[in-house]
Amino acid sequence: MVRPHPIIRLALHTPVEIYEHGFGRLLGKRFVRLSHGGSESCGCRTVLEVIGASDDEVMVIAGLGPSCEWFRDIASGSPASIEMGGVTFSAEHRVLSEPEAVAVIAEYERRHWLIRPIVYRVMGILLCREYDGSPAAHVDLAHRLPIVAFRPARLAA
Repeated sequence: MVRPHPIIRLALHTPVEIYEHGFGRLLGKRFVRLSHGGSESCGCRTVLEVIGASDDEVMVIAGLGPSCEWFRDIASGSPASIEMGGVTFSAEHRVLSEPEAVAVIAEYERRHWLIRPIVYRVMGILLCREYDGSPAAHVDLAHRLPIVAFRPARLAA
């Protein structure tokens, strides 16, 4: 695995520090902190960039693939909660279908056109190959890196 430059590592870790110091609300709806893997006291927390949103869902990508800890935890049915914009809620999740994921990826790239070279570079690092933003690259990304939608959990009747 390629180790990112120290400045890149610092930039990637900054949202984590912001949440850890109690200022997560300052990040608005751009990032979420996912608590996963059992009780809140277990310390399993991951800060993820929101790559898509709808009226009732926020979407994040498992950038390290389906074997990353947070993805395995939620896939096993462990409870999860989301903190975003100063609000915390128990969350339900679903893994997007490939067509849904491709659409979210394309929309993310469209919204971030100004930093497209950086987005392509990061996607290339995550995929361990060159990423060009083509429709075929979107399908490959959606196939290899799951996109998960979180929404507030419904109360059991």
